[in-house]
Amino acid sequence: MFGLTWRYIFVLVDEALRLMRARAARSGVSSAIRPERSRRAKEGGGILWRAQVTGGMAGSLFLRGFDRSDRIYTAMLSRGYDGEVRLMPAPPLNTTSKLILFAGLLLLGILLLFGILFWG
Repeated sequence: MFGLTWRYIFVLVDEALRLMRARAARSGVSSAIRPERSRRAKEGGGILWRAQVTGGMAGSLFLRGFDRSDRIYTAMLSRGYDGEVRLMPAPPLNTTSKLILFAGLLLLGILLLFGILFWG
């Protein structure tokens, strides 16, 4: 459960960033057209306006997240998900795998040593 939560926190953050980028793209004001409003436009409006925009974004984020979760759940069902998380056991390390692992670690250690001695 924690793994799924961790994964979808980033999905939710990505959706929030998209909403913020869309808001910034829609609220651009050119200072060449109205120079008297350029300073005020950079401020972003009053506190009531900001609260209204933030509330709208939060509602939109909720609806987008709800819709996306429904699509993800439907995709999981179509792939055979029935609510139970199944894990495959990791195969045991045999002698050949241990030798390859040791040789790789030894090579990395030698490269690190050369890097420290010659470029460090």
